[in-house]
Amino acid sequence: MKTGKNMLIIGAVLVQLIALASMCLQREAVLATGNTVYIRTEPVDPRDMFRGDYVQLQYEISSIPIDMVPEQDREEMQKRHSRVYLAFTTDRRSIIQPLHLSLKKPEQGLFIRGLIEREYFISDLTSQDHSTIDVRYGIEKYFMQQGKALEIETGKRFEGVMIPLEMEVAIGKSNGIAVLKDYRYAEMGMDIKIPERRQEEEDLPFIVNVKIVNTTERPLAIVDPAGHDTFTLELSQRFKSSAEPLRILNQSQPSWHYQADDIKMIAPSAVYAFYLNLSDPRFRLARGDKPVGFHEMEWNEQARILYAPPPSEKIAHLPGTGAIWDGRLRSRTFSSYNIVD
Repeated sequence: MKTGKNMLIIGAVLVQLIALASMCLQREAVLATGNTVYIRTEPVDPRDMFRGDYVQLQYEISSIPIDMVPEQDREEMQKRHSRVYLAFTTDRRSIIQPLHLSLKKPEQGLFIRGLIEREYFISDLTSQDHSTIDVRYGIEKYFMQQGKALEIETGKRFEGVMIPLEMEVAIGKSNGIAVLKDYRYAEMGMDIKIPERRQEEEDLPFIVNVKIVNTTERPLAIVDPAGHDTFTLELSQRFKSSAEPLRILNQSQPSWHYQADDIKMIAPSAVYAFYLNLSDPRFRLARGDKPVGFHEMEWNEQARILYAPPPSEKIAHLPGTGAIWDGRLRSRTFSSYNIVD
């Protein structure tokens, strides 16, 4: 009887060892033969990420806009731990640019495998008012060698702007499994400052100070016309509440008519700063059909500023386009009165 129990224990241990060995071999195969890309992290204070011997990472692709999810997949995606696949392309610096998220593994092209992070109500995923869906890719913890941990914990700042990490990742060509390899810092970073407001000033324009920094040793440029239409607003909701979700009433598409003066050159290690008026009609918020101000955001509601350059064909006729940085920028999230992360 005792021999039988011992055999069962030995068998269970062997199964676990075989499974662990299989996982290790799979990771090594991905590192050896997978596609190498970079995934940009969210711009947060690194002290919030540091956990002793590893860094907790949140990526730009950790939250996927709901309009990138096919309608036929949304009901199944309400379940936590549903396996999903993010199809993507890359920019000139090999940064992932998401295309669409689906339950079916793509038959061709680049993709990364992930899991739905939390449960959703089906009404969340069928409503355009719920803007994002959270995905994990199995690369949210980066274990550090001794000596490197302090570098990430301290972070990299330029003129007070925290520069995001770009994690080097190998992705399996046939299965989309991701394995972390290394990291670098982004060439540019963006941050915002929320104005201090007293209760009696809630009806005044909601104006934020935007700062963009060039961390490289060469001039880089962004496209910023007079109306700042390359900068948009993104809303998110961390936890579900009884309040009707916020939405943006009429955030219009950029005009795509640009002039030479719209190209703003940023010298090496320099800053480009301006004020963005979020009381402008294109940023106007509503809850249902009722217009609301930023000071009326609920405790669980957040927003961030996004920068995206125009398509290259829309600015090809302008001088100095070779210096235009083709990446996207995201600010930290903010609520009515403060920066959230």
